[in-house]
Amino acid sequence: MKSVFIVMFLLTVLAIKQSFGQNKNYYDVQKMAFNDRPPMDDYEYIFPWLDGYKKENLICNRISLPTGFERLKTSPKTFEHWLQHLPLKPGNPSVLLYDGTEKWNQNAHCYVMDIERGTKDLQQCADALIRLRAEYLYSNDQKDEIHFNYTNGATTYYEKWRKGLMPVPEGKELNWVNSSKAGEGYEKFKAFLIQVYTRSESISSTGIVLAGRLATSVRKQFILAIPKGKDKVDFLALDWWKA
Repeated sequence: MKSVFIVMFLLTVLAIKQSFGQNKNYYDVQKMAFNDRPPMDDYEYIFPWLDGYKKENLICNRISLPTGFERLKTSPKTFEHWLQHLPLKPGNPSVLLYDGTEKWNQNAHCYVMDIERGTKDLQQCADALIRLRAEYLYSNDQKDEIHFNYTNGATTYYEKWRKGLMPVPEGKELNWVNSSKAGEGYEKFKAFLIQVYTRSESISSTGIVLAGRLATSVRKQFILAIPKGKDKVDFLALDWWKA
């Protein structure tokens, strides 16, 4: 049910974005006459990456609904409720990449989520959902439920990471060893997520198609590295490849 909601949430955001056209802030509550604004949702969450935020910039308070639509009513402390209460940056700032430079296409977004993005090119596609799900569990006292699967099928557990143990893949299994990189605290929690984002030992045919589609959408060259024995690697580069 939760995974279905995530998909619906993202599709709804995309649908609203497409309906904006040149007036991409048409549904901004802050641009409405004060008397026409819907009641503000005062529910508060703590977001570890923020020192503070204004309630008027929460998704549920910032974006009004098109005529004939209703916002899904959700229960406090649930993942879907937390998603509805994520903070947006004030105004309509540019979308920045991990290195602080502006994304080439600044016409494909409505608003920008107010979330720390890190300094490495790691959070793409599914990684963004992994980040949101993990942040929700972390900030709502459900840390022991944080776990993700690597591409080889092995599961990495934040519960073990908090105890100072780091996973080392051995075939399809994980060997947990003591490491100073692991432990308690938000900074080491982010380190846990980084090893989730970067751990990849194989790629399926579906993964190749998805990677190709991503490369096309962000105008990057799609390169396949194909090992040939121990000392040779062949590279296959595809420009503007469409699945």
